[in-house]
Amino acid sequence: MAKFARNKRRAGLFYFRTLNSYDLIYKFSEELGSYLLDKGYDFIIFGNLKTLKKDSKNFLDYIASSPYIVSQILYTMIRGFEASGIFPIIYLEKDFNNDIKNSLEQKGGELITFQILITKIICFMIK
Repeated sequence: MAKFARNKRRAGLFYFRTLNSYDLIYKFSEELGSYLLDKGYDFIIFGNLKTLKKDSKNFLDYIASSPYIVSQILYTMIRGFEASGIFPIIYLEKDFNNDIKNSLEQKGGELITFQILITKIICFMIK
C-alpha cells in the first residue's frame, strides 16, 4: 500500500519565489523527496496553481503573481522529486489558474493531478 506525506507545519510557498535560484529549488525538492523516500513515502501531493493577487489575504500561500514563474518553480520541484525517486502529484485546488496548468503541461507533458474538496492545504500542499 502506498504511503503519502502529510506535514502538520505550514511554510509559505512565497519563500520559493524569494530564493531566485531554480538550482536551490531543485536541490530542496530532491532532498525533501529523498527524506520522504527514506521515511517510506511513495508519493507527494503538492502545489498551488493560483497566482498572487492584490486582494489576496495571505501572500505566503502563493508562489508569485506571474503564472509562468509559478509553473517554472513547480516544474523545477517536479523534476527534483522525480530525481529523488518519489512520485510527484500536482494538487488542483478549486478555482486553479488554467494558465499555470497549461504552462506546466507544455514544459513537462501530461501531469498527474489530484483534486478533492477540502478547506485547507498544509505545508508544500502535501496531503
